[in-house]
Amino acid sequence: MKRDATLLEWNSGALPMGAIIAKVSTFNARGMRRIYCRGDRFGRGLSFNLDIWKTREGRVLMSCWTRCECIEDISFEIRGIPTGLLPENEKTALAQDDWVPESARIAYDRWIQDNL
Repeated sequence: MKRDATLLEWNSGALPMGAIIAKVSTFNARGMRRIYCRGDRFGRGLSFNLDIWKTREGRVLMSCWTRCECIEDISFEIRGIPTGLLPENEKTALAQDDWVPESARIAYDRWIQDNL
């Protein structure tokens, strides 16, 4: 399912925080707080999504997903984010693009490219 597409650029550069990602099994976000979300559309009806969640224990998990049944969703844990850089605990506060670590951006962009 290869398509001609150009990924949208991130609105800003990533904060230098040295975070790493590790692939994990798909997770259930129940009880977690979403701290970042992004969606990218390609052509008619093909969209890719990135959600980042914080668990009650402080872990940060990332889900790359799409509604397209022929594309496999993937999930990661983001490790090494300094606590002070996590978004505030307000339920409505979402992080901006500049907060997303470079390693997470690369994984999301690669997942999209692999599935276009």
